[in-house]
Amino acid sequence: MGNTFAFDGQELGYFRHPYNRAGLNMRTVEVPIALEFLRGHEGDRILEFGNVLVHYCEQVWWPVLDIRERGAINEDVMRWEPGELFDRIVSISTLEHVGHGRFAHLTTPGTTPARVIERMRGWLAPGGEALYTVPLRYNAALDQELAAGELPVERALFMRLVDARNRWEQCDMAEALAATKPAGYRWPAGMAALYCQNGGALDTLNLGAGKRPLKGAVNHDRRLDPARPWITVAHDLNERPWPWQAESFDRIVARAVLEHLNIDLVQSLDECWRLLRPQGTLYIKLPFWMSELAHSDPTHRWFFTLRSFDQFDPARRRGREYDFYTDRHWKIIKGPKLNAAKSSIHVLMEVRK
Repeated sequence: MGNTFAFDGQELGYFRHPYNRAGLNMRTVEVPIALEFLRGHEGDRILEFGNVLVHYCEQVWWPVLDIRERGAINEDVMRWEPGELFDRIVSISTLEHVGHGRFAHLTTPGTTPARVIERMRGWLAPGGEALYTVPLRYNAALDQELAAGELPVERALFMRLVDARNRWEQCDMAEALAATKPAGYRWPAGMAALYCQNGGALDTLNLGAGKRPLKGAVNHDRRLDPARPWITVAHDLNERPWPWQAESFDRIVARAVLEHLNIDLVQSLDECWRLLRPQGTLYIKLPFWMSELAHSDPTHRWFFTLRSFDQFDPARRRGREYDFYTDRHWKIIKGPKLNAAKSSIHVLMEVRK
């Protein structure tokens, strides 16, 4: 085969390496595309999703997230929280395995490629970008999301195999999806390079989103659900610390969720306080203790009065008397008040740091 191929207006060299027969399959174009994506970012904050480049590069200084390979961060992509933001995220032939095939059991149920891309978008620093290369006609669900325009990416470029000499050319999506293998070729003959950019920080956390997602928010629930694709973070809130960095949000919404937890209100509010930036706000809806509806739900573990929040505000008498409950203080800026049915308490609080 020739020495170079055209991709995105550039001439890149075909990659050859004995590991995993890189010169005989899609790796021959994936690796140079990925290295070109990283070129000029030496020393930047880089994350690799899927442990691939370490097998081909002499120096890999960046962390690698891979749920099973040694030497990497062995965490579920839908549960792991990085301690920093990244300038570049790169992933080679990994996204197609999420929730599919023999590795499906390793990932949170309900995980899809679209959810992974959207989740990892939140790990990008301002101006950051992610690249995912994926084979086509391997994961039918991924192909369908791509063809329907349902993947949250800004740009998608495609390549197809030209002949048995493992030459590749850039093409459109339909040609890549229709690419056929020559006789004796064992690997996919079409690929996509998906580019995702930082879409701006999501400043609102919607705890226990359930059927009530908030647009432009991080929508959390205890588990992922294929019927609720807006849920991007799954975590049991009884397990602390919650899976976000300190001071990640300006607003937290907790509607009918805290009363279901084993941990008490002090512990829940302490976690919310940790996650909010200075002057961040917390909106809470909780069951009123006198309501029959509050007691008819067998999963309710806690009940509240209109004075249950006074202990958290030092400006209130009970807040001064019971300041030993927690050193994480709030200001009650609206409420507490009952809804019209007198079944729920609503309150808006502002963090004090």
